[in-house]
Amino acid sequence: MKRLLLIVNMILLCGLAFSAELEDSYVYIYSGSSFGGKEVVTTTIYNGSATDAEKGDFQKAVLGTLTNLYMGGKITAPADYTTCVMHVYIDDIKSSINIDIPVSPEASLGVVFESTMESNITLFDGRNAGEHFVKVCFSVSNEEEHMEDPKEGLYEASFTKIADISFTDGSSFTPGQLTVGNEAEVIGRFWMDSDISGATLTGVSIDLDGTRTGFSNIELWSSSDGSFDPVPDGLDPQLGSTIATDPGASPAVFSSLTKSISTSGDYYFLTADVDIEASGSIRAYIGEAADLTVTDGVIGETISSAPLSASEVPTSICLTSFVATLNKGKVDITWITASETENDHFLVYRDGEVIAQVEGNGTCTEPHNYTYTDAMVQTGSVYEYKISDVNLAGIETEHASVMIEIEEDVMLSDFVLGNAYPNPFNPSTVISMQYAVGSNTVVSIYNTQGILVDQLINGYVVAGNYDLTWDASGMPSGIYVVRMVAGDVMHSQKVVLMK
Repeated sequence: MKRLLLIVNMILLCGLAFSAELEDSYVYIYSGSSFGGKEVVTTTIYNGSATDAEKGDFQKAVLGTLTNLYMGGKITAPADYTTCVMHVYIDDIKSSINIDIPVSPEASLGVVFESTMESNITLFDGRNAGEHFVKVCFSVSNEEEHMEDPKEGLYEASFTKIADISFTDGSSFTPGQLTVGNEAEVIGRFWMDSDISGATLTGVSIDLDGTRTGFSNIELWSSSDGSFDPVPDGLDPQLGSTIATDPGASPAVFSSLTKSISTSGDYYFLTADVDIEASGSIRAYIGEAADLTVTDGVIGETISSAPLSASEVPTSICLTSFVATLNKGKVDITWITASETENDHFLVYRDGEVIAQVEGNGTCTEPHNYTYTDAMVQTGSVYEYKISDVNLAGIETEHASVMIEIEEDVMLSDFVLGNAYPNPFNPSTVISMQYAVGSNTVVSIYNTQGILVDQLINGYVVAGNYDLTWDASGMPSGIYVVRMVAGDVMHSQKVVLMK
């Protein structure tokens, strides 16, 4: 939408030979009786003979979108002039707007016109902000004389073009959970741009909704892209002053701003500090267009409770402890929460891969302890563990990670090779194993000459109890040795096959 501010500036009376007969003439320009639900003043440009009452007491009027701009008025000319054409100049350049004014049979009363110029009037599209001129001129003729379009305007008005501001809310923006204990957590954003330079954002009023505690230092920032990168370390500057205390049900008002509204557009981020014991959720709104104070520009959109985020933004889990401990070759992962908000479950990661899902406790303010044991680890390796919480809306928030090394010096008692049963046997026997920790393992069967005759296991075995069955149906009777090698530990025993 192109907005114009119309200012009656100057009225010139052309010194033509028939000028005296034109003194009762007038021209008016208007955009209709109303625009966008607001009354628009009918703007009349009179020639110099008009009285103050005829001119009216207006000085300016917002015309609105120039899809239909109307001109009307009265031209008084000598009765023998049979043709009248109205011409329009824009900034002293003749436009394509030419209107033939039909001559009334009662020409002695003057030529009267009520003409409409339709949609092709792009008077100020692509023009810079500032003052522009519209000049209305006439050419009249009769059978003997033709007066060409004069270069000086009989009627002239100046227009000051102001910026058309576009606004986009944050209804498609999902900030993610607010991490407790952090400063400048993003709770919403909106977008503004301008068709021309020169407009300035001077004030913003934002409503804050949601049941919450522990929020402070509400701040507004601008960013040229969709990511938030605040100064001093980043590039995005803060706008206005910090609102130190959560205003609660009252709006957060940022005044005395001097932010130029860019023609390429900017994002405006709203942030808050979130205390370590903060809880609840928050959602920001801009109630109406009047909550955005702009100079030298007009906001075209109708704004009504425009959200700055897709939904309420919850605080994250308040995590007070997260520890990974080596326990007999396994890793015990424990964490404690002081409070939770809409927590559906936790995800446990090992080296970036999800290895477990642990149910959360929804919304609560009391502490909860959580534990998960990872037995799928190998000696000599280093692992990175971290957890994230996933809220009821499916938004995942990651927490800090910990590193742990699985030591190689395990105890001999961590691996036990139990007695085979039955022994002697025919044709099969069961060999038991007990692993306190996981380990790479080889279980082999040798004859009395030391020749390998069978292999029951060759791979990684996690902690646990196992029963291995050796079927010796194809073997001759005799004595055999069962050997188990787990890491640096080796156990063996004799078994007797009797057929």
